[in-house]
Amino acid sequence: MCSYKEAVKILRKFSKSLEELQRNMKIIDSNTGEIIEEIPENNKVKIGYKEYEIVKEPELFNDKRQELLGEADHNIETIRIASKFKQNIQNQAFIHELLHTIAEKNRLEVNNNENEIDALATGIYEAILDNPHIFTMKDI
Repeated sequence: MCSYKEAVKILRKFSKSLEELQRNMKIIDSNTGEIIEEIPENNKVKIGYKEYEIVKEPELFNDKRQELLGEADHNIETIRIASKFKQNIQNQAFIHELLHTIAEKNRLEVNNNENEIDALATGIYEAILDNPHIFTMKDI
């Protein structure tokens, strides 16, 4: 578990990528169910000096044949998302993998803790859904 100070530091680093994140994901209005924005089938997100290609595939499995929602490969610079799941699950998986890429770039210990990455990804996704007006403001 990370301290409050470490969590604030992590969130500050992640906030720089939120604008890019918003451009690369589908946002579903929780009241109407309408799609506000959508993840392009193939696109790139820049994290530091790397550009990760975002690829949606029907299904993903790891080497142990366990099904995955998403996967970030830092060597070949790809973020793969399993498209067979509902869109809100794909969105959360995208944020989860995006956080891995940011943590990898910044050599953060949190990168090795799936529970912490998942908690952060879920919290950020919920904040985006619950406060879409914040991400349309010019100055915060």
